[in-house]
Amino acid sequence: MDYLDFIPIREIYIKTEKETGNLLILKEHGQAEASLVMFVGEPEFIAIAKEKGLLQTPRPLTHELYLSILGQTEVELLQVSIDEVRDQTYLAQVHYRIGVEEYSADSRPSDAIALALHQKIPILVHPGLLKKPLSSDQLDTLKDFIKSVKF
Repeated sequence: MDYLDFIPIREIYIKTEKETGNLLILKEHGQAEASLVMFVGEPEFIAIAKEKGLLQTPRPLTHELYLSILGQTEVELLQVSIDEVRDQTYLAQVHYRIGVEEYSADSRPSDAIALALHQKIPILVHPGLLKKPLSSDQLDTLKDFIKSVKF
């Protein structure tokens, strides 16, 4: 896959709502202000909130444990990418280097984002996944739909 065409993310917003749950909003770095919205679980929401400096935890979170272990190796994290949607699920990759060889590993986007925020590495999104801002009517329709979804 050619990651040169991918769009870098400028800002990540997190929001929790009673009706919709935990939302993650990724804004592109560009003029169009397109974004990607996804739902995340509570542990992933907490990890991202911590990396954004919005809360503290008394003990390391899972991604911090992994990074601590990786820090004792020659693994260098390069970037993360959110590549596609399959069966209504976003798929991501964590890209890394060992020596001169580059690799990638499948990841949940929320885990990849927590790693990227911690390591301050780029977050890239396939341009086909970004959406233009919704109108207020579209937002109301989306909220009504979300209220009707059973998890």
